[in-house]
Amino acid sequence: MSEVEVEITAYTPFEHQKAVHRAMENSYRSGNIYVVKAKRQVGKSTMAENIVLDFAVNHPGTMNVIVEPTLNQSRRVYKEMLNALAESPLIKNKNDSLLEIELVTGSTILFKSAEQRNSLRGFTVTGILVIDECAFIQDDIFDILQPTTDVHSAPMLLISTPKLKQGAYFRFWTAGLDKNN
Repeated sequence: MSEVEVEITAYTPFEHQKAVHRAMENSYRSGNIYVVKAKRQVGKSTMAENIVLDFAVNHPGTMNVIVEPTLNQSRRVYKEMLNALAESPLIKNKNDSLLEIELVTGSTILFKSAEQRNSLRGFTVTGILVIDECAFIQDDIFDILQPTTDVHSAPMLLISTPKLKQGAYFRFWTAGLDKNN
């Protein structure tokens, strides 16, 4: 297979988004968990889409996953990604029913919903796992998702607007505030 060089113009991140990108540089196969707390409507999902795309392009052959609380949110993010890639030669295949995009790099991006519960089992993340609006994801769903990253030490990005002072998102957020962590 011949190599194809493609130039992609990604979004122009705001300073708070740039900080997340900088923190995640060299995070491939790190096993790190990154936690982002942000207000509503500040570009969390757009940032997540760009981070996943960056992993899928720069780490060929990887499985990358974005999980949203609801199927409607998963569909919205899937459509946004397709629209963003519409003019690029990056898409090899797409499946509108399964919400999957395969890129010419051999990487795959899956768009999943927490509503799928036990159907979230059965894949291994080799690129990155992003859980968007993580504070709204029940702990049992988080417990299903976390092991998907273990085999390949895939990093996780947990993004949310805070909800309550409980649950996996809150535990990881407070652990990240500990200077020893």
